[in-house]
Amino acid sequence: MRQGKLTDIIAPSAQNIIFSTLLACVLWYDLFFPSLNTTEGEVSASGDSPLFSLISSSLLVCSVWGKIISFALFMLINFILLHFNEVFSFIRVRTVLPLLFFIIIGSLLTQPHCLSAGMIVSFIFLLALYSGFFYVNKGHPIHTFNVGILLSIASLFSFSYITYVIPFFVFVYSCSMLNMRSFLAMMMGIVLPYVYAFMFYFFWLRQPEALIGYITNSFTFSAYQFDHSILSIIYTSFLGILALASILYFFLGDLQDNIKPRKEFSNLIIVFLWTFVLFSLNLTGSETLLYTLIMLLSIILGRHFSLNVSKFTRIALILFSISSVVIFFFR
Repeated sequence: MRQGKLTDIIAPSAQNIIFSTLLACVLWYDLFFPSLNTTEGEVSASGDSPLFSLISSSLLVCSVWGKIISFALFMLINFILLHFNEVFSFIRVRTVLPLLFFIIIGSLLTQPHCLSAGMIVSFIFLLALYSGFFYVNKGHPIHTFNVGILLSIASLFSFSYITYVIPFFVFVYSCSMLNMRSFLAMMMGIVLPYVYAFMFYFFWLRQPEALIGYITNSFTFSAYQFDHSILSIIYTSFLGILALASILYFFLGDLQDNIKPRKEFSNLIIVFLWTFVLFSLNLTGSETLLYTLIMLLSIILGRHFSLNVSKFTRIALILFSISSVVIFFFR
């Protein structure tokens, strides 16, 4: 298949967007046909995080409304992912593949499809990532303030998200955009949500120890159990091989990008590896990192399969499709 023909097929046309939406509806069949849902279990409250505890106390997260909100957030993440490359062009062709990868992998590996802290926080994190890219492109400190406040809010769902300040500063420094104004703006953004959270817990709930306990418990190992079925292990291992091949191809085989898009995508790879390490540590709240890990993986795979038309990628794409169908029907 020639590159030009592939570019036409994967372009974000109306047909591809409609197909992606219908595919998401099929994979989230339990939302529309609850009686067909055979997946047992309940989502974790992420170590009694302050914000998710408030949400779960007023809304049954696995109720119909909980699943509707979850699906709406899921689709919103998808369309922001689609818009992401349209704005920043870190993939040098217009492509719908990151969207499709996230719909498939995100739907298959995160069940039941209830409203979870992971879904909410991955949406917030994507907005933070978006703001970070805007800062590198525009240079206005308001964008670093937005990054700080969004990461801080995310950390009230899962405290490990506060550590993303480190790869963000690495990204800004590599682009020669780090200065005192942006640093102070980001610090203000980080502090602000915790000031309001402390005031709420101290003056309203009169339980400041609950917030302090949430932070200190975030450094303990989680008791959350992930799916360790044979099919899931094989599927995730295959995705890991695809991710490794995509990253190696980017650094060793694909040297056609300009300096700026290459730095931007290198930052996404760093954030992906950072997320993988945090996820592997299995600290309290690690389950909230799964959607973010899948989201970043989808971007990496989407770029690789959008630019590489080799025989290996065609075979890998066929194997991915077959394995996804097997997971959907037999997991």
